[in-house]
Amino acid sequence: MAHQSTLVLRRKKASGTRSRTGCRTCRIRRIKCDESPGQCNNCITANWKCDGYDPHRLPRKTGTGLRDMGTRIGWSMTADENRCFSYFQYHSVANLTSFFDSSLWQQLVLQMSHADPAVFHAVNMLSAAQQESEAHGMQLSEGTHRRSQRYYFSLQESMRAINLLNQRRASQDPQLPQVILVCCLLFVLSEVLLGRWDSAFRHLRSGLHILKELEDHNQLEAEVAPSLVVVFRRLDIQASLYGTGPPVLCLEHEPKSSPQLFQAPPGGFTSFSQVYEAQTMLMEHGVPLFAKSWSLSWPDIEANYESLCLTQGRLLGSFAQFAEHFKLFRERYYDKLSEKQRRGVDIVKRNYLGHMLALKMLFIHGPVPEHFIPDFLVVLQAHEDKFDQFRELSGLVMDHLAIANVYLVATRCPDAAIRLRAIYLLRAWPHYEGLHSSIVAALMALQAFKRDFPNQELVNTIMRTTTKDERFLFDSIKSMRNVTAQHTMPIVRLSNLLEGCI
Repeated sequence: MAHQSTLVLRRKKASGTRSRTGCRTCRIRRIKCDESPGQCNNCITANWKCDGYDPHRLPRKTGTGLRDMGTRIGWSMTADENRCFSYFQYHSVANLTSFFDSSLWQQLVLQMSHADPAVFHAVNMLSAAQQESEAHGMQLSEGTHRRSQRYYFSLQESMRAINLLNQRRASQDPQLPQVILVCCLLFVLSEVLLGRWDSAFRHLRSGLHILKELEDHNQLEAEVAPSLVVVFRRLDIQASLYGTGPPVLCLEHEPKSSPQLFQAPPGGFTSFSQVYEAQTMLMEHGVPLFAKSWSLSWPDIEANYESLCLTQGRLLGSFAQFAEHFKLFRERYYDKLSEKQRRGVDIVKRNYLGHMLALKMLFIHGPVPEHFIPDFLVVLQAHEDKFDQFRELSGLVMDHLAIANVYLVATRCPDAAIRLRAIYLLRAWPHYEGLHSSIVAALMALQAFKRDFPNQELVNTIMRTTTKDERFLFDSIKSMRNVTAQHTMPIVRLSNLLEGCI
């Protein structure tokens, strides 16, 4: 605190010239910014909206708080490290927690990057990869971009992190498993942003096997922060949609005595965290069911129909119960929630609509009947109405926000115009939600559209693609295919898509 006070006093004594490193709001208003992390005090005091900081404008000299922090813990930062760490702290973390708070990103990763050199370099690796990906419209692959300084810096930081971890292989440090897992997570996300899906899935499998071993020995709760386990569990379930097999980690909340997965708290939901945890649990059971059913041929579905139908009914019943309590919660508490929590409630509602529609169509592998069109339209409009909230973000988020639901509409709706609206929505906000890429999803949906509507001229005028788009899709799918021999993605077979690409 004393150090921060000193910095503030120094800034107050500085000349009144326009700040070159202040927040966007202060620079527009041509006033001195105090450069407080997250939001500046000028904006908070004046009740202005603080538009944040441009990472490339953040201080790079040795007098900055970040530099001094690095020195105090035993190492100094280079200018590139300082710039990348600032970008992660002020841009990446803000993006990752825009809709839902996360102790993983807001506390654990930041604290470990201050204390552990391996995590520090892994954070810089991810930061450089994210900057590179954003500079190319979130459309990087091995064959679509020239290697830049950011790209090579990301590789250098990854090697530094790996070397530091290798030096500690024989260490008995009880914190080492968690350090390795945090680095592993950062590697997964970095490789995804750089378009190296096969490498991302290898890192993910390594982290999941570490967690599984700890889980089998009843050491998971003692050695790994719950927030870190939650993110790995989410990626584990997402990965099942890419043909990697069933989730590695055991699912929580497996009631054996009740046919319903969802058990409402006494008196119903009273907090947003209860709502969010309940829906997350239901989706953790639903997504692997989708992955399993979509990977089966119709004879296989017939052979497993009774079991699949039982699971489907169990989930539909649980979601119906959840919906009743969720509706009451919204009526009672919505106006009392913070703005961030209200946005979270809106996302929960959209995820519920998309998940229920997917469950209803679980066994429809051919053309979808037209009586489902109103359901598709409800899902699409729910996302279109709030899309401006999403487009304020860039790059990388970890929550289920839009891609899976909009992709369902873009690939399954029997109405061509509605599908094109969904494809447009996917392309309008280039980003990643964990392993899901909005651009890959949009391009795959476009290929499926051309297959399902071969004489539809709208696609040539509204959704024109470029050679770069096709190359990016080809490289992405090829990299995904290398993960496993089972080449499946939701609705669309990767092997079929490859035949339609260059």
